[in-house]
Amino acid sequence: MLADLHAHSHYSDGLLPPARLAQAAAAAGLDIVALTDHDTTAGVVEMNAACAGCGVRNLPGVEISAFDRCDVHVLGYNIDCENAALSAFLSAMAAARAERIGRIADKLAGYGMPIDFDALKRSAAGSLSRGHLARALLEKGYETDFKACFDKWLNPGCPCYLPQTRALPEEAIDIIHAAGGAAVLAHPVRLRMPDQDKAALIARLARAGLDGLEAVYKDSPGSSVAFFRALAADNGLFLSLIHI
Repeated sequence: MLADLHAHSHYSDGLLPPARLAQAAAAAGLDIVALTDHDTTAGVVEMNAACAGCGVRNLPGVEISAFDRCDVHVLGYNIDCENAALSAFLSAMAAARAERIGRIADKLAGYGMPIDFDALKRSAAGSLSRGHLARALLEKGYETDFKACFDKWLNPGCPCYLPQTRALPEEAIDIIHAAGGAAVLAHPVRLRMPDQDKAALIARLARAGLDGLEAVYKDSPGSSVAFFRALAADNGLFLSLIHI
């Protein structure tokens, strides 16, 4: 059985609408895909229908942005997208995201790269992200490389980066459980902290009810996979291994 348990659509920072994402999953020979857009479930109903037509199972999900000294993302799998607590939480997240992206756009303008933020909001299918700003920088001709937009302007430590006031990862876990889902720490290899701090964070989140760990993320070196496999075993977490 093949699965991609970490997929994004144009409702967050992906490029494809759910229907085309489902078709791509089927063409890749996947049996299961999980739509886990950032801080929104807006595309799940479309994805469910499109996957059913392609013979692929969609696992309804979300990727919640949290913060604990650095960005910590928590995936929620098999969630009830109609859950009132989850809906209220994600609505608040969407408002915070829009406010932050607007402030970053103001900073970019201060560096001679104005972006029409109202037009950006109208063009976004769902939650706004730094990815939308990066694509706007490319469309305006301010930059010619998507990665460079982040490395020069939008990543932590860069001139236009702004941290977002976000939930603690424990809150994300609680919200996911309230919606009947399983909570998985996303791409721990990308946590901006030393390995010993990663291990301490994972142990703490396991005590708070974390269910799983995304041990393999794209281009993960074998040493990191072994490290997170061991941490998952030590903390009684299941492994999310396949990310295409």
